[in-house]
Amino acid sequence: MQKKIVKFSTFVIYVLTSALVSRYVFKYGVEYAPNLHPMIKTWIGMAIIVVAFIPLSYFNKPIEKATKKFLDHSQKVTEKKNGGIFWGMLVALIILFFLYAFLWYELTPGQILIEKIGD
Repeated sequence: MQKKIVKFSTFVIYVLTSALVSRYVFKYGVEYAPNLHPMIKTWIGMAIIVVAFIPLSYFNKPIEKATKKFLDHSQKVTEKKNGGIFWGMLVALIILFFLYAFLWYELTPGQILIEKIGD
């Protein structure tokens, strides 16, 4: 059971991190030259996606190892069987949440914590 939880947590964090990296590269790569024709921007965007995913496929194992190390360390810190994995994944998801909120809506952590939901 422990291995399945670690594997699932590693997969979730890896997918979210990989998507975040590729979106940042895509967003800033396409916005770099705002005066270009949309067709040229489309070609540039497609090239950026390919270039962004090539390293991700090559660095799959190191990212997975780093995620496992993070989860193992969080497990050692809390000294519980599955509690450390849970807290480590929760911390990683919170950090990724703030990064995605900044990417998509340009919200800082302070704005997220202060704003009311539903306004």
